[in-house]
Amino acid sequence: MSLGHAPSPRLLALVIPVAMALAVPAHADGPSLNPSAAPDGTYALEPTHTRVSFLISHLGLSQYTAWIEGASGTLQWNGQEPAKSSLAVTLDAAGVTTGLPKFDEELEGADFFDAATHPEITFVSKEVTVTGETTGTVTGDLTFRGVTKPMTLDVTFNGSIQHPIRNTRAMGFSATGSLKRSDFGLTKYLDFGIGDEVQLLIQSEFLQDQ
Repeated sequence: MSLGHAPSPRLLALVIPVAMALAVPAHADGPSLNPSAAPDGTYALEPTHTRVSFLISHLGLSQYTAWIEGASGTLQWNGQEPAKSSLAVTLDAAGVTTGLPKFDEELEGADFFDAATHPEITFVSKEVTVTGETTGTVTGDLTFRGVTKPMTLDVTFNGSIQHPIRNTRAMGFSATGSLKRSDFGLTKYLDFGIGDEVQLLIQSEFLQDQ
């Protein structure tokens, strides 16, 4: 016994996409670029979504790229006046990663990162300057191999959002900077063609303390 005519292929072509759209949850709104959308307070660096990469010239032929794992830190955020915010970050000097374990061990040694004697690399902000709606500079003290020198990072605020899993406010930043490794006593292979200037590329996320 027939219960009626089967839907036409044309009707199905119209109905099925609508039904699928209703069945799939809508995407959450993107990050807010308004600094005040993130509540004032303490935010902890989220290491899973933070990477500090560095590039250095190799014989003038390429920019050798690696990164440092083991990041931790705290951001004291002031959304109404971002220039009053402050940052303190620590990196594991033994966390240098090139993808080549034997080379990683060499870089951790006394001729390079000297991780056994100076296990931490730290950056503590001294001044934050707002340069645009989502840009600024952060100047602070970088301590590496037991030597402290001033360094300025150019920073972009990527926005903040209510984290869908952590159920807290999250914010993200991109930053760039540079340093001369010789300023920190790291002079190995300078005469061999390994560059003195080190470029930094940083991506980081922070989660509001609950």
